[in-house]
Amino acid sequence: GVSGFRGGLATGIITWSWLGPAVGILSALTALGMLLFSLIMAAFMYIITIDFSQFLEVGSAVDTVWRVMRDLSNMFFIIVMMAIAFGTMLKLESYKWQRMLPKLALMALLINFSKTIALIILDIGQVVMMTFVNAFRDIAVDNIITGTRLTQPFVMGLTGGVLGPFKGLIDMSLTVILIYTTMLVMLVILLLLLFRTALLWVFIAISPVAYITNILDATKKHASKWWSMYIKLVLFGPCLAFFLWFTFLFMAGGDGVLNKDNLSGNISGDAIDKSLPVGSSA
Repeated sequence: GVSGFRGGLATGIITWSWLGPAVGILSALTALGMLLFSLIMAAFMYIITIDFSQFLEVGSAVDTVWRVMRDLSNMFFIIVMMAIAFGTMLKLESYKWQRMLPKLALMALLINFSKTIALIILDIGQVVMMTFVNAFRDIAVDNIITGTRLTQPFVMGLTGGVLGPFKGLIDMSLTVILIYTTMLVMLVILLLLLFRTALLWVFIAISPVAYITNILDATKKHASKWWSMYIKLVLFGPCLAFFLWFTFLFMAGGDGVLNKDNLSGNISGDAIDKSLPVGSSA
């Protein structure tokens, strides 16, 4: 009996001698992961709700670059007119002045409004995007934690004494894996939004190029690339916001995301009433 007690005591001491530090390390990793997750979510909510107009006002860096590009594009008209003159002399059908001058006059006008046109397109995309963002902005963090059950394994580890200390260690390990996996996913989404924001500023700043390169047949492909990429960047925001809204709706089990209070600023009350299921509360 005494030898068995001594053996059990020795085994327990050895087990806790390494289990204690392991639990401490996992607890520190959990706290660090939750801190980083909170910082990433704060940055994510800031970027996804950013007001682009404050960075595109007169005198801003984007506006300054746009003015330089506009002036250069206006100077480029001299080269275009020379190309039209040579094309007419050489009797090139695609460069005849009867065909090119109307397009040249139209592009000369649109270049000076290129930034305004780009902002109108961006504003349309942002209105659609913010419709979904406003629906989940206040409950995004709670829905992620609830949907991924970030804290549940850790709670199980603290209360799972009857199954031995190893179950608690496994549960805490699962918590760390879940936290850092979720953090990595949100970090990728944050980086995509940052990349989109930076590219939108660049494309708006060089928007005159989309019009000046649309004059000549040889440079039309560059104008098409600008429009294609810019439209994709604008649509990326609403698409991302929709799928995030749908994900948070799924995590919440259909409750707490689509409600009148969050959407009232973007959708009329009648439309909301028709979209809500019977018996749901605002």
